[in-house]
Amino acid sequence: MDPYELEGVLAHGVRRGPSPMITLLLVMVAGGIGVGLRFLIEGLVSAQSSQSFPWATLLINLLGAFAIGVVVEVVPTSPDAAMHVRPALAMGLLGGFTTFSAFALESITLLETGELLRAGIYIGATNVVGIAACAGGLLLGRSVM
Repeated sequence: MDPYELEGVLAHGVRRGPSPMITLLLVMVAGGIGVGLRFLIEGLVSAQSSQSFPWATLLINLLGAFAIGVVVEVVPTSPDAAMHVRPALAMGLLGGFTTFSAFALESITLLETGELLRAGIYIGATNVVGIAACAGGLLLGRSVM
């Protein structure tokens, strides 16, 4: 279930099959596990590597991108149990671990469907505007402190 479908389900309660509230709960629990894994890996890698390069973040982003590819291809979308498992793993676990995995998958999906302009805009905006937004947030935060 994509986030927009989940949003519609929560707002209107319309969906066949398993309860969307169970799916939401599983996504939330799995998200917490993903955050915990990120925290552990960050600590382990940072303790072993130089602080002059963000090795831990790079490793986490690459692992997340690989893992979402596996989840999308391996976890079916139709059986009742998988209707909970796929969003719990893709949005919950990997979303808590890193949102880069979703960015990577969405970029590839746009490219594979021939949406080259949209893919370019999405990839460019995410990187350029995302970095600019972070810089703006830093400036605002620094001006308040």
